[in-house]
Amino acid sequence: MTKQMQLNLSKTQACKAIGMFFALALMSSSALCANDEPQGLNCSMIEPPAQAGETYFIGILANVFPRKSEIPASYTGCQTMWIWDDNRYIFDHKIVFKNGKALGLWSLETNFQSFDGCEKSKECEIFNTLPYSSYPKNCLKPLTTQQYMFGGQPKHPKGCISDDPDSKF
Repeated sequence: MTKQMQLNLSKTQACKAIGMFFALALMSSSALCANDEPQGLNCSMIEPPAQAGETYFIGILANVFPRKSEIPASYTGCQTMWIWDDNRYIFDHKIVFKNGKALGLWSLETNFQSFDGCEKSKECEIFNTLPYSSYPKNCLKPLTTQQYMFGGQPKHPKGCISDDPDSKF
């Protein structure tokens, strides 16, 4: 083999190797960046809409949309929760529903967590509270640190809190 042939062969091999490297890098980056965020009705909401309801989630004021009273038995889509933090609502998680059944929870930190087996498990307390109940806007107030740590509720507007959070009043 002549030096010229060796040089051409090594250039070809080098180009193929570089091409393979970039192809693998591109495939790996797309796999690493794959976004399994749920798609469907109410799944792409960034901020809570004006119609969102309010609830307390682990003691923190939260917005929920859609409200439980607006979710039909055969609902397919998401119910999204935003929590109150630093005088604004920030996205926390979405519950994914298909044909009225809660399939799992999606968040930025954990991506999708399935509720498979939750019907029979005591470890899935959240599963039995779905879809989330909520009160109309401006019924709830953020808990103070003292209320959060030691219990108690802030005063709510008169007639705002009922035994049925999703009642329309």
